[in-house]
Amino acid sequence: MICTARFKRLQEQAYDYLKDLLLTGKLEEGVIYSETKTAEQVGISRTPMRDALRCLEQEGYIDILPSRGFCLKPISPEGVIQNGQIRSALEGYCAVMLAQEYRTVRAQEALRKMDALLARQQALAGDVSNIPQFVELDAQFHLSIVQYSRNEELERIFRNHLHYIQRMAQRSLAEPGRLAETVREHRDICDAVRFGDSLHIYAVTMQHMQNSQRMYLDGKSI
Repeated sequence: MICTARFKRLQEQAYDYLKDLLLTGKLEEGVIYSETKTAEQVGISRTPMRDALRCLEQEGYIDILPSRGFCLKPISPEGVIQNGQIRSALEGYCAVMLAQEYRTVRAQEALRKMDALLARQQALAGDVSNIPQFVELDAQFHLSIVQYSRNEELERIFRNHLHYIQRMAQRSLAEPGRLAETVREHRDICDAVRFGDSLHIYAVTMQHMQNSQRMYLDGKSI
């Protein structure tokens, strides 16, 4: 049991290390990274590193290349647009549901969670070095909207696209002023829930996602 617990800690250590590299933009598309060298950098054996890589591959962040290593999974402009379409349909629906039911206890609980996440994001928005933490909070903010639906299939689809969302956020948030702008857009979403404005929440949610998508694509074209 002790060995199993220690292995799990090492796997989590490797996963967290790799995820940080991903969300801080330290892994580049088109570069093949060595599993062995990466394990040495973390100070662990290849086995927990291999398991961590498999987890990231399942989540869509990387591709494992047998006998060669691993590389960042490329995101094409077409993939970004398709992800945006799926996310708009899914999250837009859930946001409208949340605003329509804003008087319910469950909706108020969801709003309190969103407000708390927003406050933490606002505290981080003044420094671009906080982008990795901001990205994690951003994912939690949008996931809380989807989870309100209590639809496991919708949540599964959203989680399957989370790697796109986080990588797009990591790039777009590096643009000057985008951190503060994201906080304002999240506040607009929270306020729409607060006042039960289902028409406005759909509009601001769509605009928020379109802004992130546009900034990501503009950054890729530079």
